[in-house]
Formats: sequence, structure tokens, C-alpha cells
Amino acid sequence: MLHVFACCWVNIGREPNSWVTTRAAIIPDRESDWTVYEAGLYWACTVFATVGYGDITGNKTQDYIFTMAVYVLGDEVQEDV
Repeated sequence: MLHVFACCWVNIGREPNSWVTTRAAIIPDRESDWTVYEAGLYWACTVFATVGYGDITGNKTQDYIFTMAVYVLGDEVQEDV
């Protein structure tokens, strides 16, 4: 499930002026698919398991909507554990 969320987040990040292009300090090699995927997986783990750390955040409305959906889904999954 985290892989799917990470891939969706990376796909969202491929658009102009997205979290990938504005987080140069966190993702120094933005051209590397693996580096961007690692950042996406990190984001998915922190958002799904906690409330996130705030170091990787969205810039656009679609980023915020997707993040809220992952928060809610993560809460529902953790509620069942």
C-alpha cells in the first residue's frame, strides 16, 4: 500500500512547480527516478503512519487533497489494528 501511495505522490510531483522541484535541499538529484521514489516512499511512510514531519509538503490543491486522503486512510487502517 505504501508503494502505491509513494508512486502516486511521485506522479503528482512530476508536474511543474510541484513538491519535487521546490524541495531541492531534500531531493538534491531530482533527475534520478530512484531518489525521487525514495523521497516519495519516505513521505508515504510518515503520512500514513503518523501525521507527517512537514519536510516534504505539497504546493498545489491536488497535493493537499491527496495528502488528506492518505491521512484519512492511514487513520482508518490504524484504527483496525
